[in-house]
Amino acid sequence: MSTQQQQQQQESKHSWKPTPSNDDEEDAFEAMLKRTGCLDQHNDVMECMAEHRDWRQCQEQVRKMKVCMAKYQETKGGQST
Repeated sequence: MSTQQQQQQQESKHSWKPTPSNDDEEDAFEAMLKRTGCLDQHNDVMECMAEHRDWRQCQEQVRKMKVCMAKYQETKGGQST
């Protein structure tokens, strides 16, 4: 094997490329949030984090998300799906 081939093989081992399964995981996460009814609260947390880059400044959004998830858990009777 030439040096160039070895280098290309080594580079391919370290490069990450998204696969459809990664997209499916993100869609599953969003679908789960939609089922809980807390997607808007999650988006508020994410927007705050993107703006401030400091979770301490997003405590109100985090609290609202926590309350929403707690309400969901109460209505589900603590059952997991």
